Amino acid sequence: MSLIQDADKIINKTKIKFDERWIQYILTAQLKFEMNIFNIHDLTELIGHYTQLQERLREYIDTNQNYNVSGKSKKLNLSDYFAYGICMISNINDCKSFKDVFNKRDDFEINDISTTENYHEQDDDVMATYTNCMCSHSMCSENSYVITNLKTRRSIMVGCNCIQKTDIINIEELKKLINTKNRKKQERAKRIKLTKQKKQEEEERLLNIIRKTELDKIKRRDLLIKWKGLVIKSVKHNNKIFWKNIIK
Repeated sequence: MSLIQDADKIINKTKIKFDERWIQYILTAQLKFEMNIFNIHDLTELIGHYTQLQERLREYIDTNQNYNVSGKSKKLNLSDYFAYGICMISNINDCKSFKDVFNKRDDFEINDISTTENYHEQDDDVMATYTNCMCSHSMCSENSYVITNLKTRRSIMVGCNCIQKTDIINIEELKKLINTKNRKKQERAKRIKLTKQKKQEEEERLLNIIRKTELDKIKRRDLLIKWKGLVIKSVKHNNKIFWKNIIK
């Protein structure tokens, strides 16, 4: 399930590690930024607020790198910024992983800016302007969405790509999942191969039994034919001793 319904599966892969250090980092950052926008009603002001706020959020995480990442580089990308933004509006103490954060979608309210009560026809020029998603990617204002956590009352603005994301996962965890999946796939293939091999061996064993049975039948038939021939020969030559021996 994504933030919106009927979206294709789009996983947000981040190098940030979700651990106790990250939880404390988010708690500290949440105290530094006002992310409640319910008192803003002008659309121009609203978009301007998010643009400036999210620039400051990205600047903060870029300059205050007191968190763990997978790999040596702490240079963040679009996926990292998105994961950071979702955590910033969440009740992080209730979560033990990025999956927990994303699974609490029921706490989120999604609003298309162009359909909010803040939008009026005179704002068409504003909607045509470009701003930036939480992930830092450029987007047209008319394609932007506000994600609000109704419990924390915090919100961020994202574009038409990020709104379709279905999960957040650390790249190391994803690698482990892929390796586990591949290992299970290989083990399954091995089991199928062994089962097929055992089936072939059993079929060969049964065929050998059938062959042996048929061969025994042929041998018995040949012996019977030979025996009958000898009996007939003995009768013809009136060889009573031989006949007697044959009967025995």
